[in-house]
Amino acid sequence: MNNFFFKNWGLFYILLFFLIGWLIYSLIWEPYFPNYQGQISHLKQELQNCQENKIPEVEQPNQIVGCNEEVKSGGQGRTETRHELGNAPGKVLIEYDMREIPDQMDVFYNGKLVNSTNDPVSFSGSVSFNYLAENANPSYCTVVISAPDEQTAWAYIVRCPK
Repeated sequence: MNNFFFKNWGLFYILLFFLIGWLIYSLIWEPYFPNYQGQISHLKQELQNCQENKIPEVEQPNQIVGCNEEVKSGGQGRTETRHELGNAPGKVLIEYDMREIPDQMDVFYNGKLVNSTNDPVSFSGSVSFNYLAENANPSYCTVVISAPDEQTAWAYIVRCPK
């Protein structure tokens, strides 16, 4: 066995240079997988949102719904719906059912928060606000549901003044 190393000492240097080259290559090599880069950045953003306890935004068209029509949905995210209130002033009542998994409801009129559940709530309840029906102000309100859980489901009805 000792004769093998003495006779083939050149192979030792070739093997040594090969291993050093492979080590340097593996240290500076940066793989590029374009198919996975987007998924990785999306997962990093979801992890950051989870750590900051943020609710992800859901892109949805701004729906316009009339009075006494049920709006329902489910899933994680934020849903924004505009409701026409009509020409009669009075109390606007919003009856909701957030089922078992808590969700938060915020009601905006003329760009201002007029009522809210303040925190995520479960089951049935209601919120209301006074609608003045003035010509200078809009004739609609916006209801925003913030759902932090994927398994959530909710429904509500806006009862307009008569």
